[in-house]
Amino acid sequence: MLELAAPSTKTLTRDDLDAMRRELWRRLGGLPARCELQVQQIELVDLGDIVREKLRYQVEPGEWVEGYVLRPSQIAPGDRLPAVVALHAHGAYFETGKMEIVDLYPEGYNRPSYAGWGVELARRGYVVICQDQICFEDRSWVARRGAELRGKDELLEGFQRIANGKTMVGKLAFDTSRAIDVLVARDDVDGNRIGVMGHSGGGIQSFSIMLFDPRASVAAINCGLGATAASIRDSRTSAFHGMIPGQNQLGDRAAVLATFAPRAVMLVNGSEDWLFPTDGVLNTYYRAKKAYRALGVEERLELTLFEGPHLFGDWVRDVGYQWIDRWLKQSPIDPEEIWYRGERPDPASVRTHQIDIEGLRDCCGRYSQVQPDPAPVVRRTAALREPADMAIEEVRITVDHFNAVDNKRPELEPPNVASEYLANIRCLVDLPDFIDLWIGKGLPGADGRRPATLVLHRSIDPYEVGRDEVFAMAGDASYALAPPLCKEGHLVAAMDLFGHATRKNPINQRRWKDQPERTILFPAVRYIDAGTSLLERTVHEIRCVVSYLQGRDDVDADRVNLVGFGTGGFVALMAAVLEPAVQSVVAVGGVTTQQAAIEAELFDHYFLYQPGLVPAGDVGAALSLLAPRSCRMILFDNDPQWPRRGAEEVQQAMRGAYAKAGCEEQLDLRTVAGKPRMDDQLTDQIVQWLR
Repeated sequence: MLELAAPSTKTLTRDDLDAMRRELWRRLGGLPARCELQVQQIELVDLGDIVREKLRYQVEPGEWVEGYVLRPSQIAPGDRLPAVVALHAHGAYFETGKMEIVDLYPEGYNRPSYAGWGVELARRGYVVICQDQICFEDRSWVARRGAELRGKDELLEGFQRIANGKTMVGKLAFDTSRAIDVLVARDDVDGNRIGVMGHSGGGIQSFSIMLFDPRASVAAINCGLGATAASIRDSRTSAFHGMIPGQNQLGDRAAVLATFAPRAVMLVNGSEDWLFPTDGVLNTYYRAKKAYRALGVEERLELTLFEGPHLFGDWVRDVGYQWIDRWLKQSPIDPEEIWYRGERPDPASVRTHQIDIEGLRDCCGRYSQVQPDPAPVVRRTAALREPADMAIEEVRITVDHFNAVDNKRPELEPPNVASEYLANIRCLVDLPDFIDLWIGKGLPGADGRRPATLVLHRSIDPYEVGRDEVFAMAGDASYALAPPLCKEGHLVAAMDLFGHATRKNPINQRRWKDQPERTILFPAVRYIDAGTSLLERTVHEIRCVVSYLQGRDDVDADRVNLVGFGTGGFVALMAAVLEPAVQSVVAVGGVTTQQAAIEAELFDHYFLYQPGLVPAGDVGAALSLLAPRSCRMILFDNDPQWPRRGAEEVQQAMRGAYAKAGCEEQLDLRTVAGKPRMDDQLTDQIVQWLR
């Protein structure tokens, strides 16, 4: 978490904003080296009052993009014009990109009304550059690979960058910065007068380039910037292209916007914009305005609200054009005022983590151990005679000890209480501060203390299966491990993983009924905004359950086990590494590396969306830290969701660690032919291991 003093926003200084800016730059993750552009002109078209150039240039070594430059046809010799980077919208229309700016849509395409707005800017006397963002038009997976994943390619692009200690927003900002490099190198451009403008996804990218490259002195951001807290609250959108890890933790986008001072920014938003709620836009604007006021440049940050939805109409565009005219033509900002103008965060190294328990905890175990309520609530009880004699309780335990709070803090500084930001994100995705468990034990209850086993269910679309399957109350009875374990004398606990069964996000369920995966995807991305992750949160919850089990009068505190199936197996293994009270862990499936999942293009491993795990040695290095405790794995040689190559790499790393610790007998790795399944033989094997 960012370690900053908490200055008052009334006396914000350059040093305060610089510290925030550098921390944000660090969170953009590893960036490529800035190589030679090698600009090549592909075509030159005279359109009368303007000229259109098509260019090809290198954004990073070996990666080339094509873009257009629009400029007035009549430029006096020696004149240098102001320039604008025009950033195309998102809208999930991945087959289009830069064509939006220059209005080169193919015949028959549903052309938007604002097509060709780059031409409008050129006619106002600007040199305009545009290029495809990654995943769009010529840079889409359709164009590059013939693969049409319709947005899942963007998820995979974001996932692989996050896993490798990078970010999608950092890559997008870097590419746009290369477009600025192209402008600065031209003899018809004034490099001290460069602006950016965009609508929707283009507005988000205008925001990111203003953070990344101080050479952009003015921005017109249309329907592209509001509080992430408000978007989370209303389940508006979730994507990697605008996600900066921990930006909620640092003060949400208001704090990021404040670091743009003293440069000029116009925010434009519709009163009924479904992607950017009005209260979040107002909150972002007014909080950032304090920083601008403190530096004496209050007039350089403005907000225009228009009546209507998410639009980029004639009048709306004109508001942006006038703002750019003001600060690039009429009253250009003196470059000397931008004291950080010469700074840029590239290249930045990928942040690595030492491969030990503390290093892993820094990567994905940063929640502190929170003791659950000492008086857990028993909500209901039952006695099941079929399929086995069991007494069952539904027990509610507390997993957080802070109240849900609104993220609309009036100050820009990060919170002083380390857990406050977690409360913000928790309440905004409807994640309560408790978990309901099924607790089962044999009938009649034996005296004395018994071993306890927490069983974590599978993750199966549409995510209706949860803890009930463990007790044979729903789903596939072959995965009901509670009855045989209770018969063996165990106390068995089961919980719903987040996004499953009783823990489906109700906001997402209401708004996205046709996209059930959003109940997990949405928080998986938004947790990263908050500086944590879905895996990290789940590990925390499991540790709280383990603590509760240890505190029960009928449990032997030294005999607590974890068992998981599929995704449940993966999180059980990771939790066992970080919770020393776990005696043994059994995983049925759920083992691979992040890198193997990326290469297999598995976009829906939401619990595997763990920032920076690959540079830390990937899953193999993490699970090697289980040695010398007992670990059993049952893997399948035809498991499409958990690639075999990655599983083998994990197994190899673990064998080496257990051999080094001299405890090979504590590790049992078995591979079963076929696809993932459970049967009586596998059930008996698990029960035998846990005796």
